[in-house]
Amino acid sequence: MKNNRYLLEQLKISVNCYSSIENLISSLSYEISKEIVDFEIVKKSIDARNKDNILFVFTIIITTKNILDLKKIKKLKITPYTQKKDKTLNVINSALKKTQPVIVGMGPAGIFCALRFLDYGIIPTIIERGEKVESRAEKVSSFWKSGILDTESNVMFGEGGAGTFSDGKLHTQVNNSLNKYIKKKLVLFGAPDEILFESKPHIGTDKLISVLKKVRSYLEKNNVKILFSNKVIDIILKKTEIKEVVLNNYQSILTNNIFLATGHSAHDTYEMLYKKGIYFEPKPFAAGVRIEHPQQLINEIQYGSKNKNNPALGASPYKLTCKTTTGRNVFSFCMCPGGIVICSSNQQNRLVINGMSNYKRNSEFANSAIVVSILPDDFIKSSPVDGLTFIREYEKRAFSAASNFQAPAQKLNDFLTDKVSDSLPRSSYKPAIESVNLNTIYPEFINSALKEAFYAFNNKMKGFISNDALLIGIETRTSSPVRLPRKKNYEHIQIKGLYPVGEGSGYAGGIMSSAIDGIKAVDSYLS
Repeated sequence: MKNNRYLLEQLKISVNCYSSIENLISSLSYEISKEIVDFEIVKKSIDARNKDNILFVFTIIITTKNILDLKKIKKLKITPYTQKKDKTLNVINSALKKTQPVIVGMGPAGIFCALRFLDYGIIPTIIERGEKVESRAEKVSSFWKSGILDTESNVMFGEGGAGTFSDGKLHTQVNNSLNKYIKKKLVLFGAPDEILFESKPHIGTDKLISVLKKVRSYLEKNNVKILFSNKVIDIILKKTEIKEVVLNNYQSILTNNIFLATGHSAHDTYEMLYKKGIYFEPKPFAAGVRIEHPQQLINEIQYGSKNKNNPALGASPYKLTCKTTTGRNVFSFCMCPGGIVICSSNQQNRLVINGMSNYKRNSEFANSAIVVSILPDDFIKSSPVDGLTFIREYEKRAFSAASNFQAPAQKLNDFLTDKVSDSLPRSSYKPAIESVNLNTIYPEFINSALKEAFYAFNNKMKGFISNDALLIGIETRTSSPVRLPRKKNYEHIQIKGLYPVGEGSGYAGGIMSSAIDGIKAVDSYLS
């Protein structure tokens, strides 16, 4: 059969001229456009280097009536396209004889572990310490209003994991064929189609809640048992082999295989495992503050005054990095265009913040974490889990600096001059902000790195330092401060049958890389 499919790359069209993909196709030469019978968007991004002519840049796959003479096509980057065959799922008979696997945690890694097991015809059990996503959302909303925290069902714990209350960001640096598999699964469960081709796709917290409910329904229809509001309090070992897992109601589940997908904030679980003698390694992480600007200001910096209100462009993101004179890395993290800043605490008397956006990203504010690299030498005193102590200390300081889960906040200009802000601009933070000198919370090496980076960022984005820029503290849960080292087959190097996956393992960061990690662990387990 003749192959009439082609990959067209670097197709550019002004944002002011673009209205639809059909519009883009018709902008091609007549000789090409008349031949096209079908098309698929592979990627869509924005080129805003020239503020006077911002472009959408597309990569598309086209199917044509006839084979094209590529030698005659001069102005297009076009090559023949052959669809790569999806890898088939090969399950060896011995794999099916293994005891029923147990998944601990129902964030991205845990969910995609379960979905992958079902691909193979294997039915796992899921243990989740938090609640179903709809109940969890009610608890979170109530917490932001009342300050009454449920330590087991909150922004960090519950169905969907910590990523549920962020933005549903699906952008990742991990180049893996499973990216497409994951996105297609999410679209199947109701995520927007554009996540398949947007260069920086996101679902949004509001839509993600609906997606998670459909995922749960699918799992339950396929006989996956999900134990909500059940916390793992012990893992029973026989020498170095998994035998059973014990829950907070003292129910015991017999299993030889646990996929530990607890996320980066299950510090009590890490400490329980460490006390049992399970081997951990310290891991670098990052901590800092969250900066909030009016979204209009960020749009103007990124797109220019002419385009700051262009609905086709929407709320502008940004990404910033800086290597300080001391060698520390400072970078933006979890940037939320058109978003809000939220309290993400999961423990009493400790303050943690994060950013969140809904699908439309239509808040008047933009926010991003600005974080400094923290190395094991900064926190190791006596054990590999000292990073947990480091985080605990500064979260307690932040909580004590303001009232009951209100966040300490400071104008960026005042932070740079070590001055308490007399007044604060409006903020999206839930529940509320309180004027505090943020220089008094972190150690000097973090404060000085942040200050140097802010000046560098302002050189890259003129206006980033302004009277409207607000700092809110603190952000400490960028990734796990510990790693559960594992073999090539994803099994822990010491404990047979223990498979640490996702962010809590110390090997992943973000929704996509965590989901990929969970899938690859299952594939390895069954190979």
